[in-house]
Amino acid sequence: CLSYMILIVGKKSGEGPLTLVIRPKNWNMAWLESDEEGEVTARIKGEDFEKIAPGTIQLVGPGGAISPQTTEFAGFAFMAKFKQSVAIGLIPNPPTQNSYVLSITGALTDGTPLPTTMTFSVNVKAKM
Repeated sequence: CLSYMILIVGKKSGEGPLTLVIRPKNWNMAWLESDEEGEVTARIKGEDFEKIAPGTIQLVGPGGAISPQTTEFAGFAFMAKFKQSVAIGLIPNPPTQNSYVLSITGALTDGTPLPTTMTFSVNVKAKM
């Protein structure tokens, strides 16, 4: 009888505070006129990510808020996908600065709101 021991090193999935990453990090105002089906993805990881209530999620910027096209629990993260041409509308046109802070709002299934620290900075280029 053979036996093996596997040692996993590193942080366990689903540990730590909820964190947000938005991709792509670089946005372009030309997306407003784009026919392409590009996506902006918001990925949330951390403790209780699996308790996020998908129907409550919104991406918020200086120009308003939008709901995702799709959401899913993928691996050890919650993913919300937004259409690029809609997401860029959250940025004032023309951009008055190079970088904007966006946030994700929503709640967990027990009604607890997501932390107010769910923010991420994106770089914005004017139309070329």
